[in-house]
Amino acid sequence: MFGAAVTDESVMASWSGDERRRLDLEHVAVVFERASGLVSVFGPFVGPVDASVFADRYALEIAEVAVGGMSVVVAPLDPGE
Repeated sequence: MFGAAVTDESVMASWSGDERRRLDLEHVAVVFERASGLVSVFGPFVGPVDASVFADRYALEIAEVAVGGMSVVVAPLDPGE
């Protein structure tokens, strides 16, 4: 076999580097209202922490009106190619 051997450590180092780079991307908060099926996207925010803070506040404010509940997810906004 030619080239560098693939090890658990090399895979983890590569994955870890990719995840660290994703932390520097802008993030959005995606809200899914189960009863209506409505999906809303808020942002972009500077990073995952700002998006998470918004998502938590939004979920608390809308919880009483969102019949059937909702799901909130924070996701990186990948740059277009």
